[in-house]
Amino acid sequence: MTQKPIGLLAVGHESLPLLEKMQVKTKTRHGMTTFYQGSYQGKDAVLARMAMGKVNAAMAAQALIDLFDATPLILSGTAGAVAPEVEVGDVVIGARVIPHDAGVYLSREFKFCGVMASDGQGRQGWLRAFQADPHLVQAALSAGEDLSWPKGSKKRTPAVRVGTIVTGDQVIFSREKKEWLHRTFEALAVEMEGAAVAQVAAANERPWLVVRAISDKADAGIGFDFTPLLDYLDDPRSRWDRIRGWGRKLRYLLSNPLIVPRRARLRRNVHLAAENAAYLVEAMMVELWI
Repeated sequence: MTQKPIGLLAVGHESLPLLEKMQVKTKTRHGMTTFYQGSYQGKDAVLARMAMGKVNAAMAAQALIDLFDATPLILSGTAGAVAPEVEVGDVVIGARVIPHDAGVYLSREFKFCGVMASDGQGRQGWLRAFQADPHLVQAALSAGEDLSWPKGSKKRTPAVRVGTIVTGDQVIFSREKKEWLHRTFEALAVEMEGAAVAQVAAANERPWLVVRAISDKADAGIGFDFTPLLDYLDDPRSRWDRIRGWGRKLRYLLSNPLIVPRRARLRRNVHLAAENAAYLVEAMMVELWI
């Protein structure tokens, strides 16, 4: 019987630490995702380099299953710290993931209610949290207990933690919001894809795991409003429209001088966090039973 490949997922540049360690045989494009098929740490694997956000993650996860019959699905990448004890560079193993933005807004408050999903046992209904495969959680935890982190990669040794990761289509740079996430869900970290990958994996009865390393504290300390710097597909696309757009971005940066150093610092932290998460994923491969 042919061995099914491991499905790895990561957003954009966060996939590079994984890709550097892969022996790639084929590269294919499907929808918004690029798939690299080959071997990783001696095991057949397919890496999905996807766009950010829950819908893009769900499409990538389903394609890994439909096109490559991949199992388990392992999502690697970065997140913001929610719990006060979690520091930049730390790695969080998601024992469960929760879609924090799924619910109803009432006149004075937001009420979380979860999503319509399958629990992997044929039952469908409302689900508040997706529970990761315990064998994968243990494999990641065992790998992290005695992991020797690369010398010179950081000033402090990362802590490896196990707990709740929350997912939403929002970048969080708010102390009030992160405190709500910690208080409501007892979350360690917040990101934008994990619950979508978990939901697709559960619906297809595939084991899954989310491994995230911390790139920021999810508050105003490093955050900034990046929306004026975005390019939109539905903007006018003439030459003069593009020139005016560049001018607006330049004026915005000049009027907000803290953005440039904060952006550079965040990019460095994202690079560090992506490497830390991938390093733990790499180490856990020897713990897997497949």
